[in-house]
Amino acid sequence: EAPLDALVCCAGTNIPDRHMDELTDAGWRLLVETNLTGVFSCLRAAMPQLRQTRGHVVVVSSVSALWPDGSGPAYQASKAGVNALVRAVALEEHGRGIRFTSILPAMVATEILDKRPEPPPPEVREQCLQPEDVAATIIFALSLPERACVAELSVLPNALQVLGRT
Repeated sequence: EAPLDALVCCAGTNIPDRHMDELTDAGWRLLVETNLTGVFSCLRAAMPQLRQTRGHVVVVSSVSALWPDGSGPAYQASKAGVNALVRAVALEEHGRGIRFTSILPAMVATEILDKRPEPPPPEVREQCLQPEDVAATIIFALSLPERACVAELSVLPNALQVLGRT
């Protein structure tokens, strides 16, 4: 069995009742447990092998972590926590040669869009980033030579978004 030399953490969820006046304790916990604690758990489990191989970790976060939008306070806080976690672990593990990349995509045409209070229509989904766009970004980050690392990379659907105006 080959040792682990790359880890990609790419999971997340959101809820329809996401605005502060609708947000429940259970909704908050679901988003933090899935979006933030899930990354922590994967990192903790993989770090021993990644230290041996001087591996590369890619974590998919969200532009919502940095720029206010309609994704809701719990989602945005959980993704901001992901960014902070990755930055902190990258600092701790840098001396061991482990590289870390956070990818911050904007709207991606996945099932998470169905959890919006008003899911976008098909013509908007066609203009969104597609899952293969995020996959290509992950492959790009992992394909860099060992001497290079993209620390954070925002990826936007040109037709729909610009940073700060999502």
